[in-house]
Amino acid sequence: MTHPGQIKYALEWLSSLNPDKNPLMDELPWIAFDARKFLERIIRKDMIVYEYGSGGSTVFFARRVRKVISTEHNKDWYGKVLDDINRKGLLNCELRLLEPAPVTSQKPSDPSDPDAYSSNDDKYRGMSFKIYASSIDNFPDAFFDIVFIDGRSRPSCFKHALKKVKERGYLILDNAEMPYYFYIHSSLDNKEWEKYDFLGLFPYIFHFSETCIWKKISSGDNKMIAENPTSSSNRM
Repeated sequence: MTHPGQIKYALEWLSSLNPDKNPLMDELPWIAFDARKFLERIIRKDMIVYEYGSGGSTVFFARRVRKVISTEHNKDWYGKVLDDINRKGLLNCELRLLEPAPVTSQKPSDPSDPDAYSSNDDKYRGMSFKIYASSIDNFPDAFFDIVFIDGRSRPSCFKHALKKVKERGYLILDNAEMPYYFYIHSSLDNKEWEKYDFLGLFPYIFHFSETCIWKKISSGDNKMIAENPTSSSNRM
């Protein structure tokens, strides 16, 4: 669902464009304003979160949930986020550095292919994010309340993360309008997932983008829908 009325975020958006501001400083996820408001409503203190890509979202979650596990690919940025977390004494946050590795194949990789473990960033051409994307495999299935995909090789991260979301848990994809994320959208286009689509203003940038949040429907919810097909499809 697209939320109109972006004008209500105009002042906050203009303030975020100050060159001295950034998501880590503001302790905010770099997602659509409406998506952030949605998260603020559904987050609970007992939740466990896994995220690909660290930053303001890491601190945002750490202040609101029981545990955050954040995987980062960039060594310099990892150091900055880790310093910030330690300085703020956020003991419920585990930050991991998993850098990409060189690949021997000369075949061009397709960032839309979940089996390619590649990035669309030319800086990472010839590099594999397989260790980074598969890092969530160390956890049991249906373990996380929220999985936030906002790092590199997102289709590959999604492939490994899909089974790790609990019933009634949430999977978040940032910059979801990118064409190479079609695999993610098509994989979740079924009755097991309820989609919330937030297209609109983003802090810190001059253009609109899209954040999509999917809720994993429980077997009980599916039964209720079958028994009452006229019920709302946008429950929370």
